[in-house]
Amino acid sequence: MNGFVQKVRQQIQTHQLAEPHSHMVVAASGGPDSTALVYALHALQYRLTVVYVDHGTRPETSEECDFVRHLATTLNQDFRSLVCHPSSHAEGALREARYAALATVEGDRLATGHTATDQAETVLMRLLRGAGTVGLSGIPPRRQRIIRPLLALSRLEVIAYLRDINATYCVDPTNDKLDALRNRVRHHLMPLLTEEYQPKLSDVLVRMADTLRRDRQFVEATAADHLATQGLDVKALKAVHPDLVPHILRAASPVPLTTERIQAIERLLHNQGGTVQLEGNVLVELPSAGKNLLFRAFRHNHTSDEP
Repeated sequence: MNGFVQKVRQQIQTHQLAEPHSHMVVAASGGPDSTALVYALHALQYRLTVVYVDHGTRPETSEECDFVRHLATTLNQDFRSLVCHPSSHAEGALREARYAALATVEGDRLATGHTATDQAETVLMRLLRGAGTVGLSGIPPRRQRIIRPLLALSRLEVIAYLRDINATYCVDPTNDKLDALRNRVRHHLMPLLTEEYQPKLSDVLVRMADTLRRDRQFVEATAADHLATQGLDVKALKAVHPDLVPHILRAASPVPLTTERIQAIERLLHNQGGTVQLEGNVLVELPSAGKNLLFRAFRHNHTSDEP
């Protein structure tokens, strides 16, 4: 078995990403990472539905779609083409629309081609933005149905594997445009830091993310235990270590919480009453003299006590 494929299998087994012969939905852009992922999962005898998502942002998409269709057909795997409608061309909006489209395709797992190189770039970008331990723990190997079988392999290993099996791939010209932060990090900052400061920068960032993820998993498990036994009892929240409270709040919240919102909720606990409005029409409330913090949905405009 090819060494690259062996590493993919080891990643799947180590992180329990999928059972043998699972039905994998594979997000495939035609680029080197997702192309290598399709070949590797096919070599491991998974049933695949190879999916190309057209964001409608570039003229090359029809050629890429044809390439991915031919790849799936050549390997005797199913193919789907989807069109998504992002709210903007920003990276976050494109990603959100892409995952929403992929969620409509049935399968046991949704596999993406994120590599260790993507992991290092992501961690460095989040470091620049001032992320905490949650952000700096990087891209998880698995999040619910979504799995990343290439997360232990670098982009150089991807290219070497494709060369070994004489496989072609598409090149996205937007990857060279420096208006996007990720591209500036990839083409300028990472090479500069690697050459001038840390020759093994990518490995260091990936290792840091792995360490922080393990620490975070322990803290999140502790937070989940607290919720299971104490709920959102105010007295119990005040009694635990203050660094655990944000993790308990994140575990309890039906929507993502920013650092600012967590701080606002913590002020509720000490002010003994008030409300904080969250995203998605969710309200956090502590009634006057109440014993429990409440997360609830609302349908009308509400003026929050907190920004």
